[in-house]
Amino acid sequence: MHQLASVRILTGTIIVSVATLAATAQVRRAQPEQAQVKITIDLKIGSEPLQSAGSGSCTHAPQAAIYNVRSQLRSVRYSADGRAVQLTLWDPIDGADDMFSLSTTAGTTRTISTVRGGSVVGSGKVTFEPAGKGGTFRVAAAAADGTAIAGTIKCDAFTPHIAEGG
Repeated sequence: MHQLASVRILTGTIIVSVATLAATAQVRRAQPEQAQVKITIDLKIGSEPLQSAGSGSCTHAPQAAIYNVRSQLRSVRYSADGRAVQLTLWDPIDGADDMFSLSTTAGTTRTISTVRGGSVVGSGKVTFEPAGKGGTFRVAAAAADGTAIAGTIKCDAFTPHIAEGG
């Protein structure tokens, strides 16, 4: 009888331990926030200016990929006072044309994406001019509705890009 009680206690301990391990394994690590850097935006959306300066995220990954296209990646994320700009520039390592996705919000949200393999929306070109630890993006594009988006986005510095999903 004593051995049977010991086996039941041991079995209960193992079940509790396995349940605790399973619960612990499901705890997800919080993604670290991107470091904030100074961003200066000087865009014209149609006839409306979108000019702003403040802190945001500018990141760089020398090796990244999208739709199996190995590329260098630079991204900008900025939001203040109901205005927002998100830009991702992909520079394919094989020398193919750069690809980008751009979203601007200043009353109306407009999105452009020239990323091959995804849904192409709008058209245009974004170039990057490095300067010190940062650089300037030059935008000459048009949204799907024909609205022109042109100007510059300047990042004072870039921090390492953290891939989505870790």
